[in-house]
Amino acid sequence: DLEEAAPPRHELYAAARAPARPLDTMSFQLLLLLTVVALCYVAVVGYATADVKAMFDSQDELIQVGSRYLSAMMLGTTAAFALHSEHVRRKAKLLGWGIVVMFFTSDMKWNKKTLPDPDDIKKLNINEKKQKRVIFIRHGESLWNEAFNGSKLPHKFSYQVIKALIGEIMMLPLFDSVLFDSPLNAQGFSQAKILSRTLDNYVSKGDKKSEALDDDVAAMRGGHNAPTSVLVSSNLRRAAQTLFVSHWKRLTTTGETVKIISSLQEISRNVDTLVLCHAQKPVPLPGVSECLDLDGAVPLGMQDCVDNKGNKPLFGTGLQRLEEFAEWSFTRDEDVIIAAGHSLWFKHFFNTFLGKSVKTGEDNPASDARDCKVKNGGAVGFNLECGKLADGRTWYRVDNESIEIIEGGFDNAKKQKKAAKKAAKEAKKLKKNQ
Repeated sequence: DLEEAAPPRHELYAAARAPARPLDTMSFQLLLLLTVVALCYVAVVGYATADVKAMFDSQDELIQVGSRYLSAMMLGTTAAFALHSEHVRRKAKLLGWGIVVMFFTSDMKWNKKTLPDPDDIKKLNINEKKQKRVIFIRHGESLWNEAFNGSKLPHKFSYQVIKALIGEIMMLPLFDSVLFDSPLNAQGFSQAKILSRTLDNYVSKGDKKSEALDDDVAAMRGGHNAPTSVLVSSNLRRAAQTLFVSHWKRLTTTGETVKIISSLQEISRNVDTLVLCHAQKPVPLPGVSECLDLDGAVPLGMQDCVDNKGNKPLFGTGLQRLEEFAEWSFTRDEDVIIAAGHSLWFKHFFNTFLGKSVKTGEDNPASDARDCKVKNGGAVGFNLECGKLADGRTWYRVDNESIEIIEGGFDNAKKQKKAAKKAAKEAKKLKKNQ
C-alpha cells in the first residue's frame, strides 16, 4: 500500500498502487447493479402500471412521489459508497478541493510585465554567473488529453467525455482515477517507448554541429563517459510514468532513484493537475510494469520523495514553482538536470526565462518555445544561466541559442500553417499592387 513506507531496493516488488480487495470490487459492482435495477423498476412501475397511477390524484403527484423515492434511493446509494471505501471518501474530498481550486486558485496569476529581463544576465561577466544544462521531457498523452483535447466534433467529443466519466465511476473503489492526476493512455505509453528507442538507437555524429545533441543523448542514457545527470519528475503520475518507461534501461543499470519534486507540478486550474499521492509518498505508476513486461510492479524504492510536498497550495503561483525548480537545479552537483513534466509548465518556464529579445511568431526553436507546447513524449535541451541582477535579485536566463531538439520538439504545426497563410496573403497582395 502506498501509505506504507517504501520497501528497500533488494526486497520483492511492491505494489505500484493500492489495489481494491476482491470483496470491495464485487460489492461496488453489486451496488451499481442494484442501482440500475432500482431505476428500471421505478420507471416501469411509475409509468407503465395503471393501478399505481390510479392511487394518485394526478400524473404530477405520481412524479413527485416517485422523485422522492428516487432521491432517497440515490442518497442511500451514495452514502453506501462513502461508507464502503476510503478511496471513495478520498476522491470525494479531491472533487471538493478540485472545485475550490478551479474557481479560486491563483496558480496562473502573476504580473509578467514586472519581471526582470533575463537578457540582463547575458551582460554579466562569466565569473558572475553559473550555467546548468537542462533537458525537459513532456509526458506522453494522458486519459485527460484523450477525453478533452481530442476531436472537437460534437459526437466524438461527447463520446470521449462520457467514456472518461464512466471510467471514473468504475474506478471509485480503486486508488486510481481517469480525471484526477490523469495517467497515460495507450498512446502515451507508446510515445514514452519511442523516446526510449530514440535514445537506444541514436548514433553519435561526432562533429561540432551535433556536439550538443550528442552530449544530451549521452547524459540521458547515463554511463561512465557521459556528463553527470539526475533524473527528476513531477509528482503527477503521467510524468513519472513517462520517465520510468523511457529511462528504464538506465534505471536498472545504474540503480539510481528518480527525484520526485512538487515544484514541477503542472500550472493549471484543471483537476487533472491535482495529485493522488500524499506528501513524501511515492507516485503510483499504473501500467508501467505491463508496458515494460515486468514480472512485478516497479519497486517504490526507486523514487526519492523527500521533495514531494503533495498538492500545490491554493493561493500560491506557478511563478513560485518555476523559480523553486531553477533554484533547486543549481543546488545539484550534476552537469545535467533531466526533468519530466508538463506542457503549460514548460511553456511558462520558457516565457519567463527567455530574454525579451526573443520574439513570438518567428521560425526558430526559441520562438517556438515561447509560442508552442512541447509535443507529448518530446524532449528539449537548453542551457540555463543563473546570476544576480543589479538590484541583488537572483534570476535565470534560458540561452536561446542553446535550445536543442532531442525528440519530437515543439508542436508548431498550427503556427507554421498560420505563417504560411499570412505569407501567401502578403504575396497575393504584393502581386496585386504590382
